[in-house]
Amino acid sequence: MRPRTTMTYVTMFVALLLLSACATTLAGTPEPGDVDAKPGPVLVWHREGGIAGFCDDLTLFADGSYTAGTCKGATQQGTLTSEQQALLEDWVTRWGPFAVDETDPAVADAMTVQLSFTGEGADVATEADRVALQAFASEIHTGAVMVGPPTTPAPEVSGPVRDEDRAADAAREALQNMTGVDLEDIRLVDVAGQNWSDGCLGLGGPAESCIAVITPGYRVLLEADGEKYAARTNSDGTVVRFELQSGTLEWEEAVTLILAGRVTQVVQTHALTVTLYLEDGSIVTTIEPVIDDVFDVISRCGDACSDMILATE
Repeated sequence: MRPRTTMTYVTMFVALLLLSACATTLAGTPEPGDVDAKPGPVLVWHREGGIAGFCDDLTLFADGSYTAGTCKGATQQGTLTSEQQALLEDWVTRWGPFAVDETDPAVADAMTVQLSFTGEGADVATEADRVALQAFASEIHTGAVMVGPPTTPAPEVSGPVRDEDRAADAAREALQNMTGVDLEDIRLVDVAGQNWSDGCLGLGGPAESCIAVITPGYRVLLEADGEKYAARTNSDGTVVRFELQSGTLEWEEAVTLILAGRVTQVVQTHALTVTLYLEDGSIVTTIEPVIDDVFDVISRCGDACSDMILATE
């Protein structure tokens, strides 16, 4: 009986050792998708600015939970999808910590983006990686705000407006004011970036003083009522000028335009050629019968021509 008991104890001891080793191995092997959760967030994202004056916030934790909100709405809570969680865990294990603090160069509707990422990896996130992470945060925030039912209608959240879009909109509005054509009937043909020769966008008149500095901006081609117009703007669309369209008129037609108050500038030459700059941005020429006849017409015009610019060569 004695040897048999000893053998039983030995067998039990060996079994316990094997179970202990197995348990140690299982405890030290993380399940797929596990990330060492920390008490603090792994990502904090903030965006503010834009024409709508919005501000957005997102705080994201390693376990996939997050809070999202705006300065004008209630905070929403949620959890990442399995695909989003897998992507986050990959980034956390690959990239080291970094922060982003960027403001775009726009003046009227500049947008600021701030992001803090607490990664555990050894790789340095590239610029493309950081842009991807910002897009990831924006996607989560947008989904959370749209899903969460606010008690009052949420303000529309929009991204920054591109400079060329601002320029095109400003040119269309200027053409509407100049011609009276409805805005929806003004068609945008093309927008192209340009560097203008001066502060007047290369369209200063003879009596106009223009800052001699290269001015970045856009050339905007528009069409309205079958007519084509070329507008020049500065970079943010706060200055709009239309390229002048040439034409020749009879003297009587020119007199009619002046007396109607449609002329903003007159240039006379000793050769009797008179150039009229019209309020719609076009330019026409005529021949006056006698030198200075155009100034007699302007005198008859009265108050309607009081702001007209006059020049002679």
